[in-house]
Amino acid sequence: MQWVKRSEKPHLVHRWNIHGKKSMLTVFCCVDEPILWKLVPQGKSTDADYVRQELKEMALNAEQCGRKRDQIPLLSLELWLKRKQLKSEDDLKLELSAFFESKKRSFYYYGIRSLAHRWQRVIDHHGS
Repeated sequence: MQWVKRSEKPHLVHRWNIHGKKSMLTVFCCVDEPILWKLVPQGKSTDADYVRQELKEMALNAEQCGRKRDQIPLLSLELWLKRKQLKSEDDLKLELSAFFESKKRSFYYYGIRSLAHRWQRVIDHHGS
């Protein structure tokens, strides 16, 4: 904070970016494996056209999977990435590939099959 006279302009103050750079990830999974995962390009907004294109791409990949598909919450992905020091988007892509390759089929199967129970808990506890 600066104290300046009414006729003066304050000096510019450099503020540190305490939150760091962010990347948006979309993941579509079936019970066996991820169908599609993508990073939204930096500076790209996720408008209706972008989402529609991703859904089309996911549908094409889902036909190859041949099973029921749904979204899966990936808390373990968050924990995986917290331990990493990522310096670029390429580092992030490498870590995401390593994460998805490290998971067994049972990880996806359990995640998909437990969604109904998890959502029922949310409903029973009024969103808490």
